[in-house]
Amino acid sequence: MRYFNILFLFLTFSFSQIQFAGSPLFKPDNTKINFVKVDHSNLIEHNLHPMVLHYANEYSVDFNVPQLATKVVGPYKTTFYLGVESENAKALAFHFDQFKLTDNSRMFVYDEEQTMFIGSFNSKNNDFTGEKSTALVKSDRVVIELTVPNNEVRDLALNMSVVTHDFLDLINFHEGQTSERVDCNDNVACSSGDDWRDEIDGVVLVSGNGGVCSASLINNTNFDKTPYIVYAAHCSSGGSNTVYFNYQSYSCNGTQPQGYNSMSGTQNLWIGNFNNNDGALIRLNNNVPSAYDPYYNGWNKSSASPGNNVVGIHHPDGWIKKISYNATGMSSSGNWWDFRYNDGRVIPGSSGSPMFDSDKRIRGMASYIYTDYCSPSPDCYCSQSYYHGYAKFSAAWNYMDQYLDPLNTNETFIDGTRDGIIEIPGCTDPDADNYDPNATVDDGSCLYGSANLSFGSITGETIQILMDNSEAIGGFQFTLTDNPDAITLTGANGGSAEENGFQVSTSNLGIVIGFSLTGGSIPAGSSVLTNLSYSLNGTGNTLLCIDELIVSDTNGNPLLADEDCTTVDFAAGNASLTFGDLTSDTIPIYISSSTDISGFQFNILSDPNIVTIGNAAGGLAEQYGFEVSTSELGIVIGFSFSGSTIPAGDGLLTNIYYTSTESGETEICISDTIVSDTNGNGLLSSGECIDYEITDIVLGDINSDTVINVQDVVLLINFILGSIEPNDNQYNAGDVNNDGILNVQDVVILINIILS
Repeated sequence: MRYFNILFLFLTFSFSQIQFAGSPLFKPDNTKINFVKVDHSNLIEHNLHPMVLHYANEYSVDFNVPQLATKVVGPYKTTFYLGVESENAKALAFHFDQFKLTDNSRMFVYDEEQTMFIGSFNSKNNDFTGEKSTALVKSDRVVIELTVPNNEVRDLALNMSVVTHDFLDLINFHEGQTSERVDCNDNVACSSGDDWRDEIDGVVLVSGNGGVCSASLINNTNFDKTPYIVYAAHCSSGGSNTVYFNYQSYSCNGTQPQGYNSMSGTQNLWIGNFNNNDGALIRLNNNVPSAYDPYYNGWNKSSASPGNNVVGIHHPDGWIKKISYNATGMSSSGNWWDFRYNDGRVIPGSSGSPMFDSDKRIRGMASYIYTDYCSPSPDCYCSQSYYHGYAKFSAAWNYMDQYLDPLNTNETFIDGTRDGIIEIPGCTDPDADNYDPNATVDDGSCLYGSANLSFGSITGETIQILMDNSEAIGGFQFTLTDNPDAITLTGANGGSAEENGFQVSTSNLGIVIGFSLTGGSIPAGSSVLTNLSYSLNGTGNTLLCIDELIVSDTNGNPLLADEDCTTVDFAAGNASLTFGDLTSDTIPIYISSSTDISGFQFNILSDPNIVTIGNAAGGLAEQYGFEVSTSELGIVIGFSFSGSTIPAGDGLLTNIYYTSTESGETEICISDTIVSDTNGNGLLSSGECIDYEITDIVLGDINSDTVINVQDVVLLINFILGSIEPNDNQYNAGDVNNDGILNVQDVVILINIILS
């Protein structure tokens, strides 16, 4: 019996995609992330052909990653962790119907056990369709990790619509198999492929809509490496596809792929009809990276018989790339070539693969096979001697000529190309931070390191510039622009630039240059780079931008540098919060405000984290009837239920009482400062950081010699008489009755302690 067995497999995953440098942070051990479970009742039905290898179920979901994820918020970046669980899956893959990553975001996907990951993905993975699929990750519990600068979170779009649940363990499906398929077709690495190395590089695997087929990159008369792909109409997904390059073994006896790559996103240019003309032409949305070593196969549109000396290169069973040869009985049947390979067989997964004539030009695309259905499939195919049907390239030509012959040359044939004619310069190294997947020629622009500048706090006096750099910095330059014109730079000071001996110069044109005359450098990390001082020229909302940024490593090489913009209302006034003199249990907070204020909020943080804040009292806040609330996380909020305000000026805002878990030096900071005027407008607000030594205080041991005796009495009397000025620790140790005053009461108690 004659069967038209359409040659494709149910395979909707990608092995690996265009990825960029970096490794995931992996979820912190102390962070419990949210796992969403796949509802198996939401199965997406597929009408699969009996020959289809069904390896997975697809389930419809609606998971908004940023909304459902556990968030870890840092001072500059936020990391989202979302777990996806599909019970008993061997592996999981995801499709996003909304996929928009920002310029500085990084996404990884990995198993919960952290044994494998794919990524990083960034904005260069965005597609004009707004969709994206991922590769399989082996586990039934998989984590999506997304790190985004805080100022870019609002620009994200990441919504998962489909979860592919692999129940067959497809990643290892062919591992160790020694079935007839091994002997039926030669690996392309075998000697039978020696004369076809270029053509082999042009054959690819295409997956979409639950199926996988073989296909070929194809040349056009412009020789410009436009990423056209020719295959079979019955393979068409009706939408976007994922294309896999170099999915092959580099050993004649190998059973597993080595070093493969993939790209997602295609356009259907022409799709034929299986019953009349089983050809199809699609185009990748992006150019193929030169690192993939692609070859664009030649073609011949002649309707003359190619003869028996033909070769097929394909992915039978969706497996590693194979080669078939030694044809018999070549004949024409309508729009198909019919013949039989003596060495090799096309089986499911081979559909759409090219058939080459003796001149190494495409003459047909694998379409069907003549055979009795057999079981188990496909192992038994190799034991049968059956005919193959290839759709004629000549029959499809009139539908593809506008793409493959854009110059209207009317050439009957062209050869393949690897180099092309039109060159697209850029960075072609996938490990570089500025890798360009569209580049075909490396222009030496690859950057291996990054330095991101952004705005920190902005007050009525200074603009804080932050830097996050992966490499040590030898110099920097940028222009601070303002639109409309509102400020003029007057200088720069502080930050890691000053700490590391950099000279920082500014001009009234907004240019800022920093370098070291002694060869110093700013180490890798995150820091305040410098504080820019300015004079005010105007008022109102102003767009401040860090433009024309150049950052150099210590060898004079440029780093990939990201800029930043922010909007500032210079009419709003300003307020700064600073520390007073800390004691063993009190953190005084002072305020300087140019206008009346109706509310404030800030964080008290310590590094190392040995300070726990308690309640707040006193100061202007209490005087003007503000309620001040605190939390153990260090958050302080103050406002008035009666609508009262703290007048403009300087003074003690409040006292924050604290306890310490241990003694030692710590950096204490007032951060995330928000101060509101009486109309609810935010003021230009700033905080500060100080280093403070927390010591264990023993009441009465004023000289800290661990012994309470007459020496401590003498010091205390001198303090009371004003002969000696005590430091904070001495004052606190001498105040033995804890009334905040040193007087004769403390002397009496101290003497009684000694006598007792």
